[in-house]
Amino acid sequence: LLPLTDTSYRDFRPSLQLAMVLFAGRRALGAPGAWDHALSWLGLVAPAEVAAPAGSYQSDKGGFAILRRGAGMAMLRYPRFRFRPSQADALHLDLSLGGDNLLRDAGTYSYNTEAVWMDYFGGTAGHNTVQFDGRDQMPKLSRFLWGNWLRTSSTEGLLENAADVHFSAAYRDAQGACHRRRVFLGEGHLRVEDEVAGFRQRAVLRWRLAPGHWTREGIRLTNGAHTLMVQGSMPIIRCEITEGWESRHYLEKTPVPVLEVEIEKAGTLTTDYQWAA
Repeated sequence: LLPLTDTSYRDFRPSLQLAMVLFAGRRALGAPGAWDHALSWLGLVAPAEVAAPAGSYQSDKGGFAILRRGAGMAMLRYPRFRFRPSQADALHLDLSLGGDNLLRDAGTYSYNTEAVWMDYFGGTAGHNTVQFDGRDQMPKLSRFLWGNWLRTSSTEGLLENAADVHFSAAYRDAQGACHRRRVFLGEGHLRVEDEVAGFRQRAVLRWRLAPGHWTREGIRLTNGAHTLMVQGSMPIIRCEITEGWESRHYLEKTPVPVLEVEIEKAGTLTTDYQWAA
């Protein structure tokens, strides 16, 4: 697609500014910049009022919850499919800090490439969630179709207190595997509790990390500025950093470190991600 502003491909501020002016009569961004160009094209005058900073938000029809605390933002996806799902990404979690994407998904890469890449980027292994028995959360029927659409079995609405903001959701797939994810976001830390059961042989939790020099000591990882630790109520049989892939631009893929935590018994995995607040 041709860029229509002087911003980078992944800079969505022009769209954000235009949508806020059209639908809310306010500016999303107070300072002038290239994100204002579309207003001039449409003969719109930038309103004087600037929208208040966004808070935590749940879109139950859309199937996602956004948690905000300080400079941190976490977004959890849960299945509320009204039209065919594009990826097997139930209970995927993204974490950003001041605009830096710390925990991320693989992206799309391409709609027309080798099956191995389409399966990887759109499948469960390309997301920050739990994969059961080496399979996707839903069976792939064709290039753009998944079968046995997942349904969310329960949610706990957004709750905020002095310590953190909290949300949880759960599903049960067609083969009886169950996953409940509880997310707690506070100042300088994220806690995720993954309760899993019903799988046959193994379950793998993945955290797709930001590129950098990550080192592991037992169940603790660090890149010097951030730390991540995973503990289980059941034995952890494997915990290692592997090489995965991500696509930040269409038809472009680059390596990314991925933490994989493997278990063979039902129980709860608790992940703590910390940074300097």
